[in-house]
Order: sequence, then C-alpha cells, then structure tokens
Amino acid sequence: MGTIDPTMGTSVPPALSARVLFGRTRRDVLALLLGRPDARFYLREIRRAIAGGSGAVQRELKHPAVRSAEKRLGREVNPSLYPVKEFRKKLKTGAPFLKRVLAGPKLFIAGDERELERLAR
Repeated sequence: MGTIDPTMGTSVPPALSARVLFGRTRRDVLALLLGRPDARFYLREIRRAIAGGSGAVQRELKHPAVRSAEKRLGREVNPSLYPVKEFRKKLKTGAPFLKRVLAGPKLFIAGDERELERLAR
C-alpha cells in the first residue's frame, strides 16, 4: 500500500504559480497595470516598462471581445476607451473622431445602443 501525503499540490509558491500560468509578457503587463490601477499608459510606456516587444504587448492588451469583433469584421479593430467624463467632454466639444464613430454603423462588444445613448446625455 502507498502512503498519502496531505500536503501534495498545496506547496507551490504564488510567484511560481504566476510563472506557470502566464507567459513573461502577460505577467509583466498584469503586474504593471494592476500595480497602478488609476494610471493611464501609452503603449510605448508599457513596452519600455516591461522591456517587451510591441506585438507581444498589443496581443496581451487586446480583450477577447475585441478579437471576436475582428473575426466578424475580417479586419483589425483598434478600440478607443474613454472614462465617462472624458467621453461626455469630447462629445460636447464635437471631437471629429467621436462624431464619425457615433454617426456610423456600430458593432457593440459591450453594452448596447441604449447604454450609448445614456452615456451621451
């Protein structure tokens, strides 16, 4: 008969778990973004901070819903994310990009037309 070791599978240190679960780029991007949740970053700042390549960092930042939209559209999608306050300010000042997006056809990956109308008030 064999013996049972009650500590089997419970002694993996958290740092090792992260290395096993995530690749270097994903781990470094997550550490940077989660370590500074209120900060805003340009792609080049993230690349410099983690010493990663542009393509690798972009892949890690792309949300699965965006990937799904890209498949449906058959082209790359470059999302622009605005905090509500900034979105409303840009809308009031007539930002050309935002006006074009709002006037054209939309494929919602989060929310719907009603939520967009609510945000625009």
